[in-house]
Amino acid sequence: MPLFSRERRPEPVFGDSYERLRRAGVTIVPAVQGVAGAVVTFADGTQASPRSVILATGYTPGDDWIPEPARVDRPRRTLTGLPGLFVAGMPQYGGRGSDTLAGVWKDATTIAQHIINRP
Repeated sequence: MPLFSRERRPEPVFGDSYERLRRAGVTIVPAVQGVAGAVVTFADGTQASPRSVILATGYTPGDDWIPEPARVDRPRRTLTGLPGLFVAGMPQYGGRGSDTLAGVWKDATTIAQHIINRP
C-alpha cells in the first residue's frame, strides 16, 4: 500500500500485562459507574476519591456515566466539567486525531501539564 493512500490502515496495538502495569504503580480498577462530587463509584461497588482520573477507553466512548453538564461544559482540551477528571483518546474531549495512537500523545501531554501545574 502506498504511503499516502486514502485507504485507512489499521492502527498498531500495543499491550502489557496487568502485573507489569501494577509494578509500575498503575492502579487498575473496574469500569466507572458514576460520580458524585469527588467520589467515584466503580462497577464492583467500591468507591474512591482520587485526586486525578484519566479516562482512556477502548473502542467505545464509555463516558455515559459523566453527567451531561460536565460533558458539554468543558473549560479546555482533555478537561471535563468535573475537577480532576481528564479524558484522553476521545476527539470530543481532545481534538481531531485524539482517537489514534499518532494523536493521543497530545492529550497525554496536555493532561500531564494540567496535573503538574495545578495548585
